[in-house]
Amino acid sequence: MLFPILPSHRPLADEFRARPIGRHSAELHRLLLRLRAAPGPRYALVETVPFRAWRVVVLPERLGVPVRFVDERIHDTRVAAEWAIFRLRWRDQAGEELPE
Repeated sequence: MLFPILPSHRPLADEFRARPIGRHSAELHRLLLRLRAAPGPRYALVETVPFRAWRVVVLPERLGVPVRFVDERIHDTRVAAEWAIFRLRWRDQAGEELPE
């Protein structure tokens, strides 16, 4: 059973935003595992231009089915793209929008 995402977890979102790539605190690591394991859309990044452009996609439930772009946004850094995925997962699981 997955633990609920509570308002007390909001500082962990801020921690992720400050450093989305690299080592995280144990609490943030636990939250990331929980967000990634939750049922629902499985988000991923597609690097459309090497080292320059990333888009967020939803992975299909079955192999052989094409990925679907979440929106038309093109992120110019991997950091921005990682934050976009985190925001989507947070919205889906916590029911709350995080700022861009």
